[in-house]
Amino acid sequence: MEDVNYDGDFNHDWLQEHQPLSVGLGYSLYHLYRDDAGNIQWCRDSQGHHTIYPRTLKDICIHRVITDTHLLYQVKCHDLPNALYPQLLAEAVFCNEIYAIVFLISTWPNTVLDVFDVIPVEESLYHTDWGSVLNAPIDGKGSMCLLDCFILGLLNLQPSSRLQVVDFSQFSRDRKLCREVMRLPILWLPVGQRTSENIHNKLLQTCDISKEKVERYLNRISLIYSNFAAEFKHGKQIDPITIIVNCDISLDDIPIGLGLQSLTPFRFIAYKVFMEDIHEVYLAPKQLKNVIDLEVLTHLEIKKNNPITCKGELYSLLKTLEFMPSLNTLGLPNVIDCVLVPTAVDKLSVTLRAIRTLRKLNMSHCNLKLQLKNLLQHLNQPLLMLNLRDCRLATEDLNYLLNWQQLTGLRELNLSHNNLRHVQNICLALVEQASCITCLSLSYCSLLVPSIIRIAKQCQKCDKLKVLSIQSFTPPPERDTHDILYQCALIPALQKCIILPDAYAFPGSNDEERRLNHAVMEMFCLQYFQQKSRTDIRLE
Repeated sequence: MEDVNYDGDFNHDWLQEHQPLSVGLGYSLYHLYRDDAGNIQWCRDSQGHHTIYPRTLKDICIHRVITDTHLLYQVKCHDLPNALYPQLLAEAVFCNEIYAIVFLISTWPNTVLDVFDVIPVEESLYHTDWGSVLNAPIDGKGSMCLLDCFILGLLNLQPSSRLQVVDFSQFSRDRKLCREVMRLPILWLPVGQRTSENIHNKLLQTCDISKEKVERYLNRISLIYSNFAAEFKHGKQIDPITIIVNCDISLDDIPIGLGLQSLTPFRFIAYKVFMEDIHEVYLAPKQLKNVIDLEVLTHLEIKKNNPITCKGELYSLLKTLEFMPSLNTLGLPNVIDCVLVPTAVDKLSVTLRAIRTLRKLNMSHCNLKLQLKNLLQHLNQPLLMLNLRDCRLATEDLNYLLNWQQLTGLRELNLSHNNLRHVQNICLALVEQASCITCLSLSYCSLLVPSIIRIAKQCQKCDKLKVLSIQSFTPPPERDTHDILYQCALIPALQKCIILPDAYAFPGSNDEERRLNHAVMEMFCLQYFQQKSRTDIRLE
C-alpha cells in the first residue's frame, strides 16, 4: 500500500542515484565510483589504498565543532545562519556523535525539522536497509540508536528553540520507528502522574485495555529506559510539538501513546495509518478521530485476524471512513465476508463512492464471491489500483470485471490466489482491455502452463506493463519455464518478472536441497534473459 510511481523505473535505486561520489570522513574526502553494475565502490590507488583529498575548510570546521562537545556547547547557536544547522546535524549523524545530536535537536532554531533531510545519503554505505538507519545500534554505544538521540533532544528541548514540527513521514512504514516515537508521551509524563490508575483511566477514553496490562507496560518502559532516566526532566514545560509519522498501529505502544498525547506537549499527525489487531489493547476504528486528525489522512489499511461478523461493527467502520475526505488509498484485507454480513459489500460500496479522492483499493482476503459487481458498480472515481487477492472470485465476478468501465484506467491489478483455471479466456481478455496496466499479478491462480504462456504472449501488447507475476504452485518443468521466459522476454517495458514459486515448492528431501534447486532454476532464468539481451528484467 506504499506510494508507487507507475511511470518510474521499478528497478531504480534512489540511494544509488543520489549517493555522491565522495564521502567526508574526519578531515579527509574519500572518492567513490560506480562499477559496471552501478554499485558504489571506493576509489583506490595502484597499491590498494583509498584515494584521499582534503575536505573544504567549511566542512573541516563543521566536523571540528561537532566532534568537540565543549566547543559545540560554547557556540551561540542563534548567531549561526539557520541553513548551517542542518549541516551540523547531518555531520553529527554521520559521525555518530550522540551528544551533539541531542544538543542540536534541543536547540533547533527553525520551526520545522524534516528528519529525512538531515540523514546523510552516505549512511547507505553502512546500512543495507535504508529504512533501518534510525533504529540500527550505533557502533560502540551499546543498544543506543539515532532515534534515541532525537527522542532525548525533544525531551530536553530548550526555551530558545523555535521547533514546532518534527516530520518523520518520509520514512516508509516502520514499526520500530513508530513505536519509539509513540513512547514520547509516557516518557515525558511526570513520575507522579505515571501511576497505573491514572494511565488506565486516561486510556479507557480511547481504547480497550486492562489495568493489569497498563501495569505491565509501565514496568517494561521503566526497565527499558532505566539508563536514560537521568538524561531528561520528566514533565518539562515546552510549547506544543507536532510529530508527523506514518502510524503503524500493530504494537501496544502506539495506541497507548496516541491515547496519552493530550496530557503532554506532543501531538501526533499521520498521513498514513496501518491498523492490526493487538493482543490486550483494542483501538477501534471509530476511536481514530479522537487521537488523530482524519481530515489529512491519505492512506488507511485495517488488517484483521477475523472478518467483521456483525452489522454494528461494520456500521462503526463505515462511519469512520466518512471522516476521511482526503483518503487516497484504502486497504481492508480480511475485513469483509459477504457470507457473515450479506449486506456488507453494498453498504461499503455506497460509502466508498462518497470518497472522491479514492484511487487505490485493497480488498485482499475478503470473501467477495458473486459480490464484485455490488462493490464496484457505484464507484466512478478513476481508480489506479485494485487488489482482489484471494477474494474467492467466481466466473460472474470476472465477467463483470472484464466489462467494468474503470478497467481501462487501472495501473495495478492483483487477482492472485483466485481459482482462474476455467476462465483463462477471460484472463486474456482482461489483459487486452487493461490498456494502461503497469503491474499485473495472476500468481497461484491454478492456471495451466499453456494458459500462462498465452497470457504472457498477450502481455506483449501492453506497452506499459513493467511488473508481471505469474507464479504456479509448483515449479514448471524446464522446457515449460523456457517457453514462459521466451514470451516474457518479448514484453517491451517489462522490468520485474515473478514466475518461480518460493523455495519450499521445489523438489528436495530437505530445505537445503529445495533452496539449491530454486537457486539453480533462478540462475537458468537469469541466464536466459541475458541471452535475450534483457538484463533490464529483474527476476523476483
